[in-house]
Amino acid sequence: MYDSYDEGIPLTRIIGTGLLGITMGLFGGIFSYNHEKTRESKIALGFSEIHQIEIDAQKQGRIFAEGIGRNDETGMARTYYLAGLNDLCMKVFECWNDSNSESGDVYKKFAEELKNRFDSGKKKHQYELEDLFKIVPESSVFVRKQLQTLKEIKDSCPYIYQKFDESWTERHNDNYHTEVYFETVFHTDSKGNSYTTQEMRTRQVYDDTDHYYWYHSENGEAASRSLDEILSKFPEIQIKEKVFTASKTNPDGENAAIASRKKGKEDVVLTPVQLMEIANTWRDGSTIENQIAKAYPIWNQMKNDSILWNGSKSSAKNHHYKTYSSYDSGPNEYRVAYTARDHITNLHRCIDEAIQSLDHTEKSLPELRAKINCFIEETNKGSKNYDDLGDEVVEITRELYEKNFTKGFEMERFRGWMVALCSIFSGLVGSGAGLGAGVGIEKLRERDLDKFSW
Repeated sequence: MYDSYDEGIPLTRIIGTGLLGITMGLFGGIFSYNHEKTRESKIALGFSEIHQIEIDAQKQGRIFAEGIGRNDETGMARTYYLAGLNDLCMKVFECWNDSNSESGDVYKKFAEELKNRFDSGKKKHQYELEDLFKIVPESSVFVRKQLQTLKEIKDSCPYIYQKFDESWTERHNDNYHTEVYFETVFHTDSKGNSYTTQEMRTRQVYDDTDHYYWYHSENGEAASRSLDEILSKFPEIQIKEKVFTASKTNPDGENAAIASRKKGKEDVVLTPVQLMEIANTWRDGSTIENQIAKAYPIWNQMKNDSILWNGSKSSAKNHHYKTYSSYDSGPNEYRVAYTARDHITNLHRCIDEAIQSLDHTEKSLPELRAKINCFIEETNKGSKNYDDLGDEVVEITRELYEKNFTKGFEMERFRGWMVALCSIFSGLVGSGAGLGAGVGIEKLRERDLDKFSW
């Protein structure tokens, strides 16, 4: 029996390929979906060991607690803000993990776990959610003061960028000439005889490029003045407070880190070094810390840009020359100006990302607190949508963490793209197996027909 569209493809082979492909794709998708749901029910944890930080700080003469409001070397505003925000998110995630580890209604258990973290009578650790929802907003006020200098610099960047960008204009004209050549063309006449002819063709051939650069001194001078002014106003931009990390990890934090990384019944073994790396991820993965660490060297590069541009602008003028390449890096003065422009762009991006993370925190924390209260209340009432509210609590917390810890732990738990990929891959494997099965069936059928034919 053969398909009506192609008599060379047996129908049994098509059916075998299709059925096995669909079956394998379905099973692959189901397996991947279950795996992703398991991932979603357990979020990797890493607490900052904030109480250990306080113990260490006291031994080293650092001021803690009231040090939230100090911006000198002894203060700990940024330490409290980042460590506290990390732990706030982790405690919400820990409640989610615990609620998924037991049988029964996950969301009711989640609401109960969260409620206990706000109950001072059931306090298990030095800082619970009730405490952290006070510490983080309080410390964020002083972190914003620490970032005020950087914000003023960021606000000045667009104007300085514009003046450097407008200090030069350019145009590049590629020049070509028309070249005539002959091409051999093969023909066949009506009698089947082959012959060739030479036919004339033309093509454009590249010669060179005219490069034009025009310098606009009024913009070049404005760029120089504005850059010098901001550099003079802020000769030093480094924040005095040094973020403080714990000297060691403790059993509660270690157990939480290990349990949240356990896959099924498999035990997870983490070395002391790995546990310390996990505990310090709040600092090492912090958006603010990483972005201001990038901003400092760029600021020093801009100091050099000022010196170079002040020395170059006096010789800046219009240029026109030819090269044998469409690409041209431009005259030296042009390169100096546009290097400064690019540094300003990079500095603006770094500072803006750091400040945006703080903005997101101040906006999201009241929203998260209200959502948690609403979730607990609606769960106790037995409302229909309490599970949706629980999902929103997790999602707001996840966004809060991702915005403030861009190099922190992976937060994408349920990966829909992975389910689709596994389904497609399994379907292709199944189709291949089905094709092979179809070929085998056809060979057996043909052999049986040959055996009984005479």
